[in-house]
Amino acid sequence: MIPRELTVRSFERYPPQGRAFASSYLSVLQRLPIAVLVSFLDQIIGWDWRFPAERNQLEAELGVIKNLSTNEFEQLTQPFAKIALPTELTHLDWINAPPEFLERFTAYLWSSHQIDGYRAAARLLLEQVSAQIPPANKRRQPLVVVTCTKDLVAADYPLFLKLRKYGLYAMNIQASNGDEWISELLSRRSAEEKSPYAHWFLDGGITSAFISAKSNVVYLSYEQAEPVRSAVLNVMASAVRSGWGPEVLRLRLTQLRPSDCNAEAITEDPILQHFIVSLLADGSGTQIYTTSFVQWSAREILRRAQPDTLIVRITPRVRQRSLNDFVSGRRGPAEPDFRGSLIDGDLAAYYTWLELRKLPGAEQSVFLAWFPGPRQALLIAPDAPKNVDTPNSLSLNQLLALGHLDT
Repeated sequence: MIPRELTVRSFERYPPQGRAFASSYLSVLQRLPIAVLVSFLDQIIGWDWRFPAERNQLEAELGVIKNLSTNEFEQLTQPFAKIALPTELTHLDWINAPPEFLERFTAYLWSSHQIDGYRAAARLLLEQVSAQIPPANKRRQPLVVVTCTKDLVAADYPLFLKLRKYGLYAMNIQASNGDEWISELLSRRSAEEKSPYAHWFLDGGITSAFISAKSNVVYLSYEQAEPVRSAVLNVMASAVRSGWGPEVLRLRLTQLRPSDCNAEAITEDPILQHFIVSLLADGSGTQIYTTSFVQWSAREILRRAQPDTLIVRITPRVRQRSLNDFVSGRRGPAEPDFRGSLIDGDLAAYYTWLELRKLPGAEQSVFLAWFPGPRQALLIAPDAPKNVDTPNSLSLNQLLALGHLDT
């Protein structure tokens, strides 16, 4: 089948909402070359489990493409139309199995030395389409806080070096009860904006119940995700025993569903079930190290859910052992690596800030990295000083006030 032969019946195997969405944009999908069409189908086939922000973004993109003039459309899609696909790719069921197609298509682009041209064309298409999407009307100033447990200390490690030039570095933070401060902050913000998936608490360990029990705050932790994590590790262990190559393992992981992983034991929300499976099946090291899980999850939450509030809490990971030990479940001494976890947390703060910068309205966002053990923090906000250090004693509320956060 070629794209112009698509009909409403082509999407019979899609989940109900995705099927309806594909049908409503059928005229657009029929015009797109396969080389770019399947990327859209990969998002549409999972439409029923996408966050509201993802749905809004995809609908806006296809709406812009639908309204392009003939010349504009041809200019943006011509580079994709020029890619000649080998027969084994065109014969794949790219409608109902877009992840498998994309996996093999990417390998083909690399082997045929077309990957750079494809990326350039995709970047141009995204930039041109995004430029025509009206900015979202954010009612709240986005806030991201990256923190850690008090036991993460390393006297010889300088914190926030990559971030200091962008904000205010506070070297003497006074905060006696961090959990209570976070809880109050979440309460204030979630009481004013009650949209689903607008407020998140991402935890490397287990936090006090009064934080996790807040009704409209999504609480997600490494410990909480244990059923899915174990299922993913079992698949990886099978790969080791059976001698699967990395491509087979990758494909098997992309095929995992919440029902395969006991995800319903974590949450009744199907969107969150699919999201947690993707975090552990797609992420590198998320199945093994708490710090990797938190760092990758923070990126995905920002990229996909685009929340108003995200609290990220780093906890100690175990000291590195062999990968086979982790995958096979062999129990060795679970020695925590406090210094290594602090360094991981510092990098997680930097990468989280980089991801925050990509979001719509990022120029108005407030970012706070606060490590209670060393009693240091870094504030980046529109009205906060930049490239400034202060030894003054400050509370967290005083520090946030310097960024004029609209709490």
